[in-house]
Amino acid sequence: MEFVINDLSLQGKSKNTYEVINNLRTLVNLLKELKKRRLLRKLITDKQIRGLELAPSYFIEQALNDVRLTNEERLFLKTFFINMEVIGQNENIIFESEYGSSFLLGQSYIRNAFVVSLETKSVFSSLFLEGRLKAFAKVMDIRLMNLSRREHVAKHEKNLGVRVYENNPKHKVNYGWGSPMDLDDETAQQVLDTAIPVPNNENHLINCYNGKYYSFRRHHHNCFHGYIDDTIPENFRVLLKKK
Repeated sequence: MEFVINDLSLQGKSKNTYEVINNLRTLVNLLKELKKRRLLRKLITDKQIRGLELAPSYFIEQALNDVRLTNEERLFLKTFFINMEVIGQNENIIFESEYGSSFLLGQSYIRNAFVVSLETKSVFSSLFLEGRLKAFAKVMDIRLMNLSRREHVAKHEKNLGVRVYENNPKHKVNYGWGSPMDLDDETAQQVLDTAIPVPNNENHLINCYNGKYYSFRRHHHNCFHGYIDDTIPENFRVLLKKK
């Protein structure tokens, strides 16, 4: 899954510096949640972010050094903004809306990527951003999947492909009647997060942890239970080694 920064939200000026700090702190919490779930590696942009006026006479460089943000928050934001993946602009593809137009957001639709927004306007707090896509000679109404706060991750869970581990009593060691699961719930969640699907079966995921092989089975929605699986075929074990 890819995540594109909403350049329109960065161009919107806040009323004052306090609002900017609150918006940046909300963004930090969102990015941390995405990173915690191993969904986000880098943000995508089509230009370096510098010189943006986030509030009257208050630029992004000042905000990223503002002592009202903690040292950790400042470093976190700088790391993400400095290490963003820069893609080329395509002037034949553009997203247009009542709150502005963007080549970058046009690319986000083409790439089926999520948009990450700073809440400089109320519309950027929505789960979806609506507008028109102008692609070459065609125009169509579209909506983009939007994230602007940590709570949005759970609401977009299905589209994000977030996996949730739920233990099953039948796999409890020395208690259940199925193949045992010897990992605690927190570790099992971590192993599930990096598991890979069995070819042609997204309901069955596999992984290797501390020299043992595990299977995870979807039992509803994005929820999985797991167990030790010594029956994983050699060709699947090779896939895990490549991973």
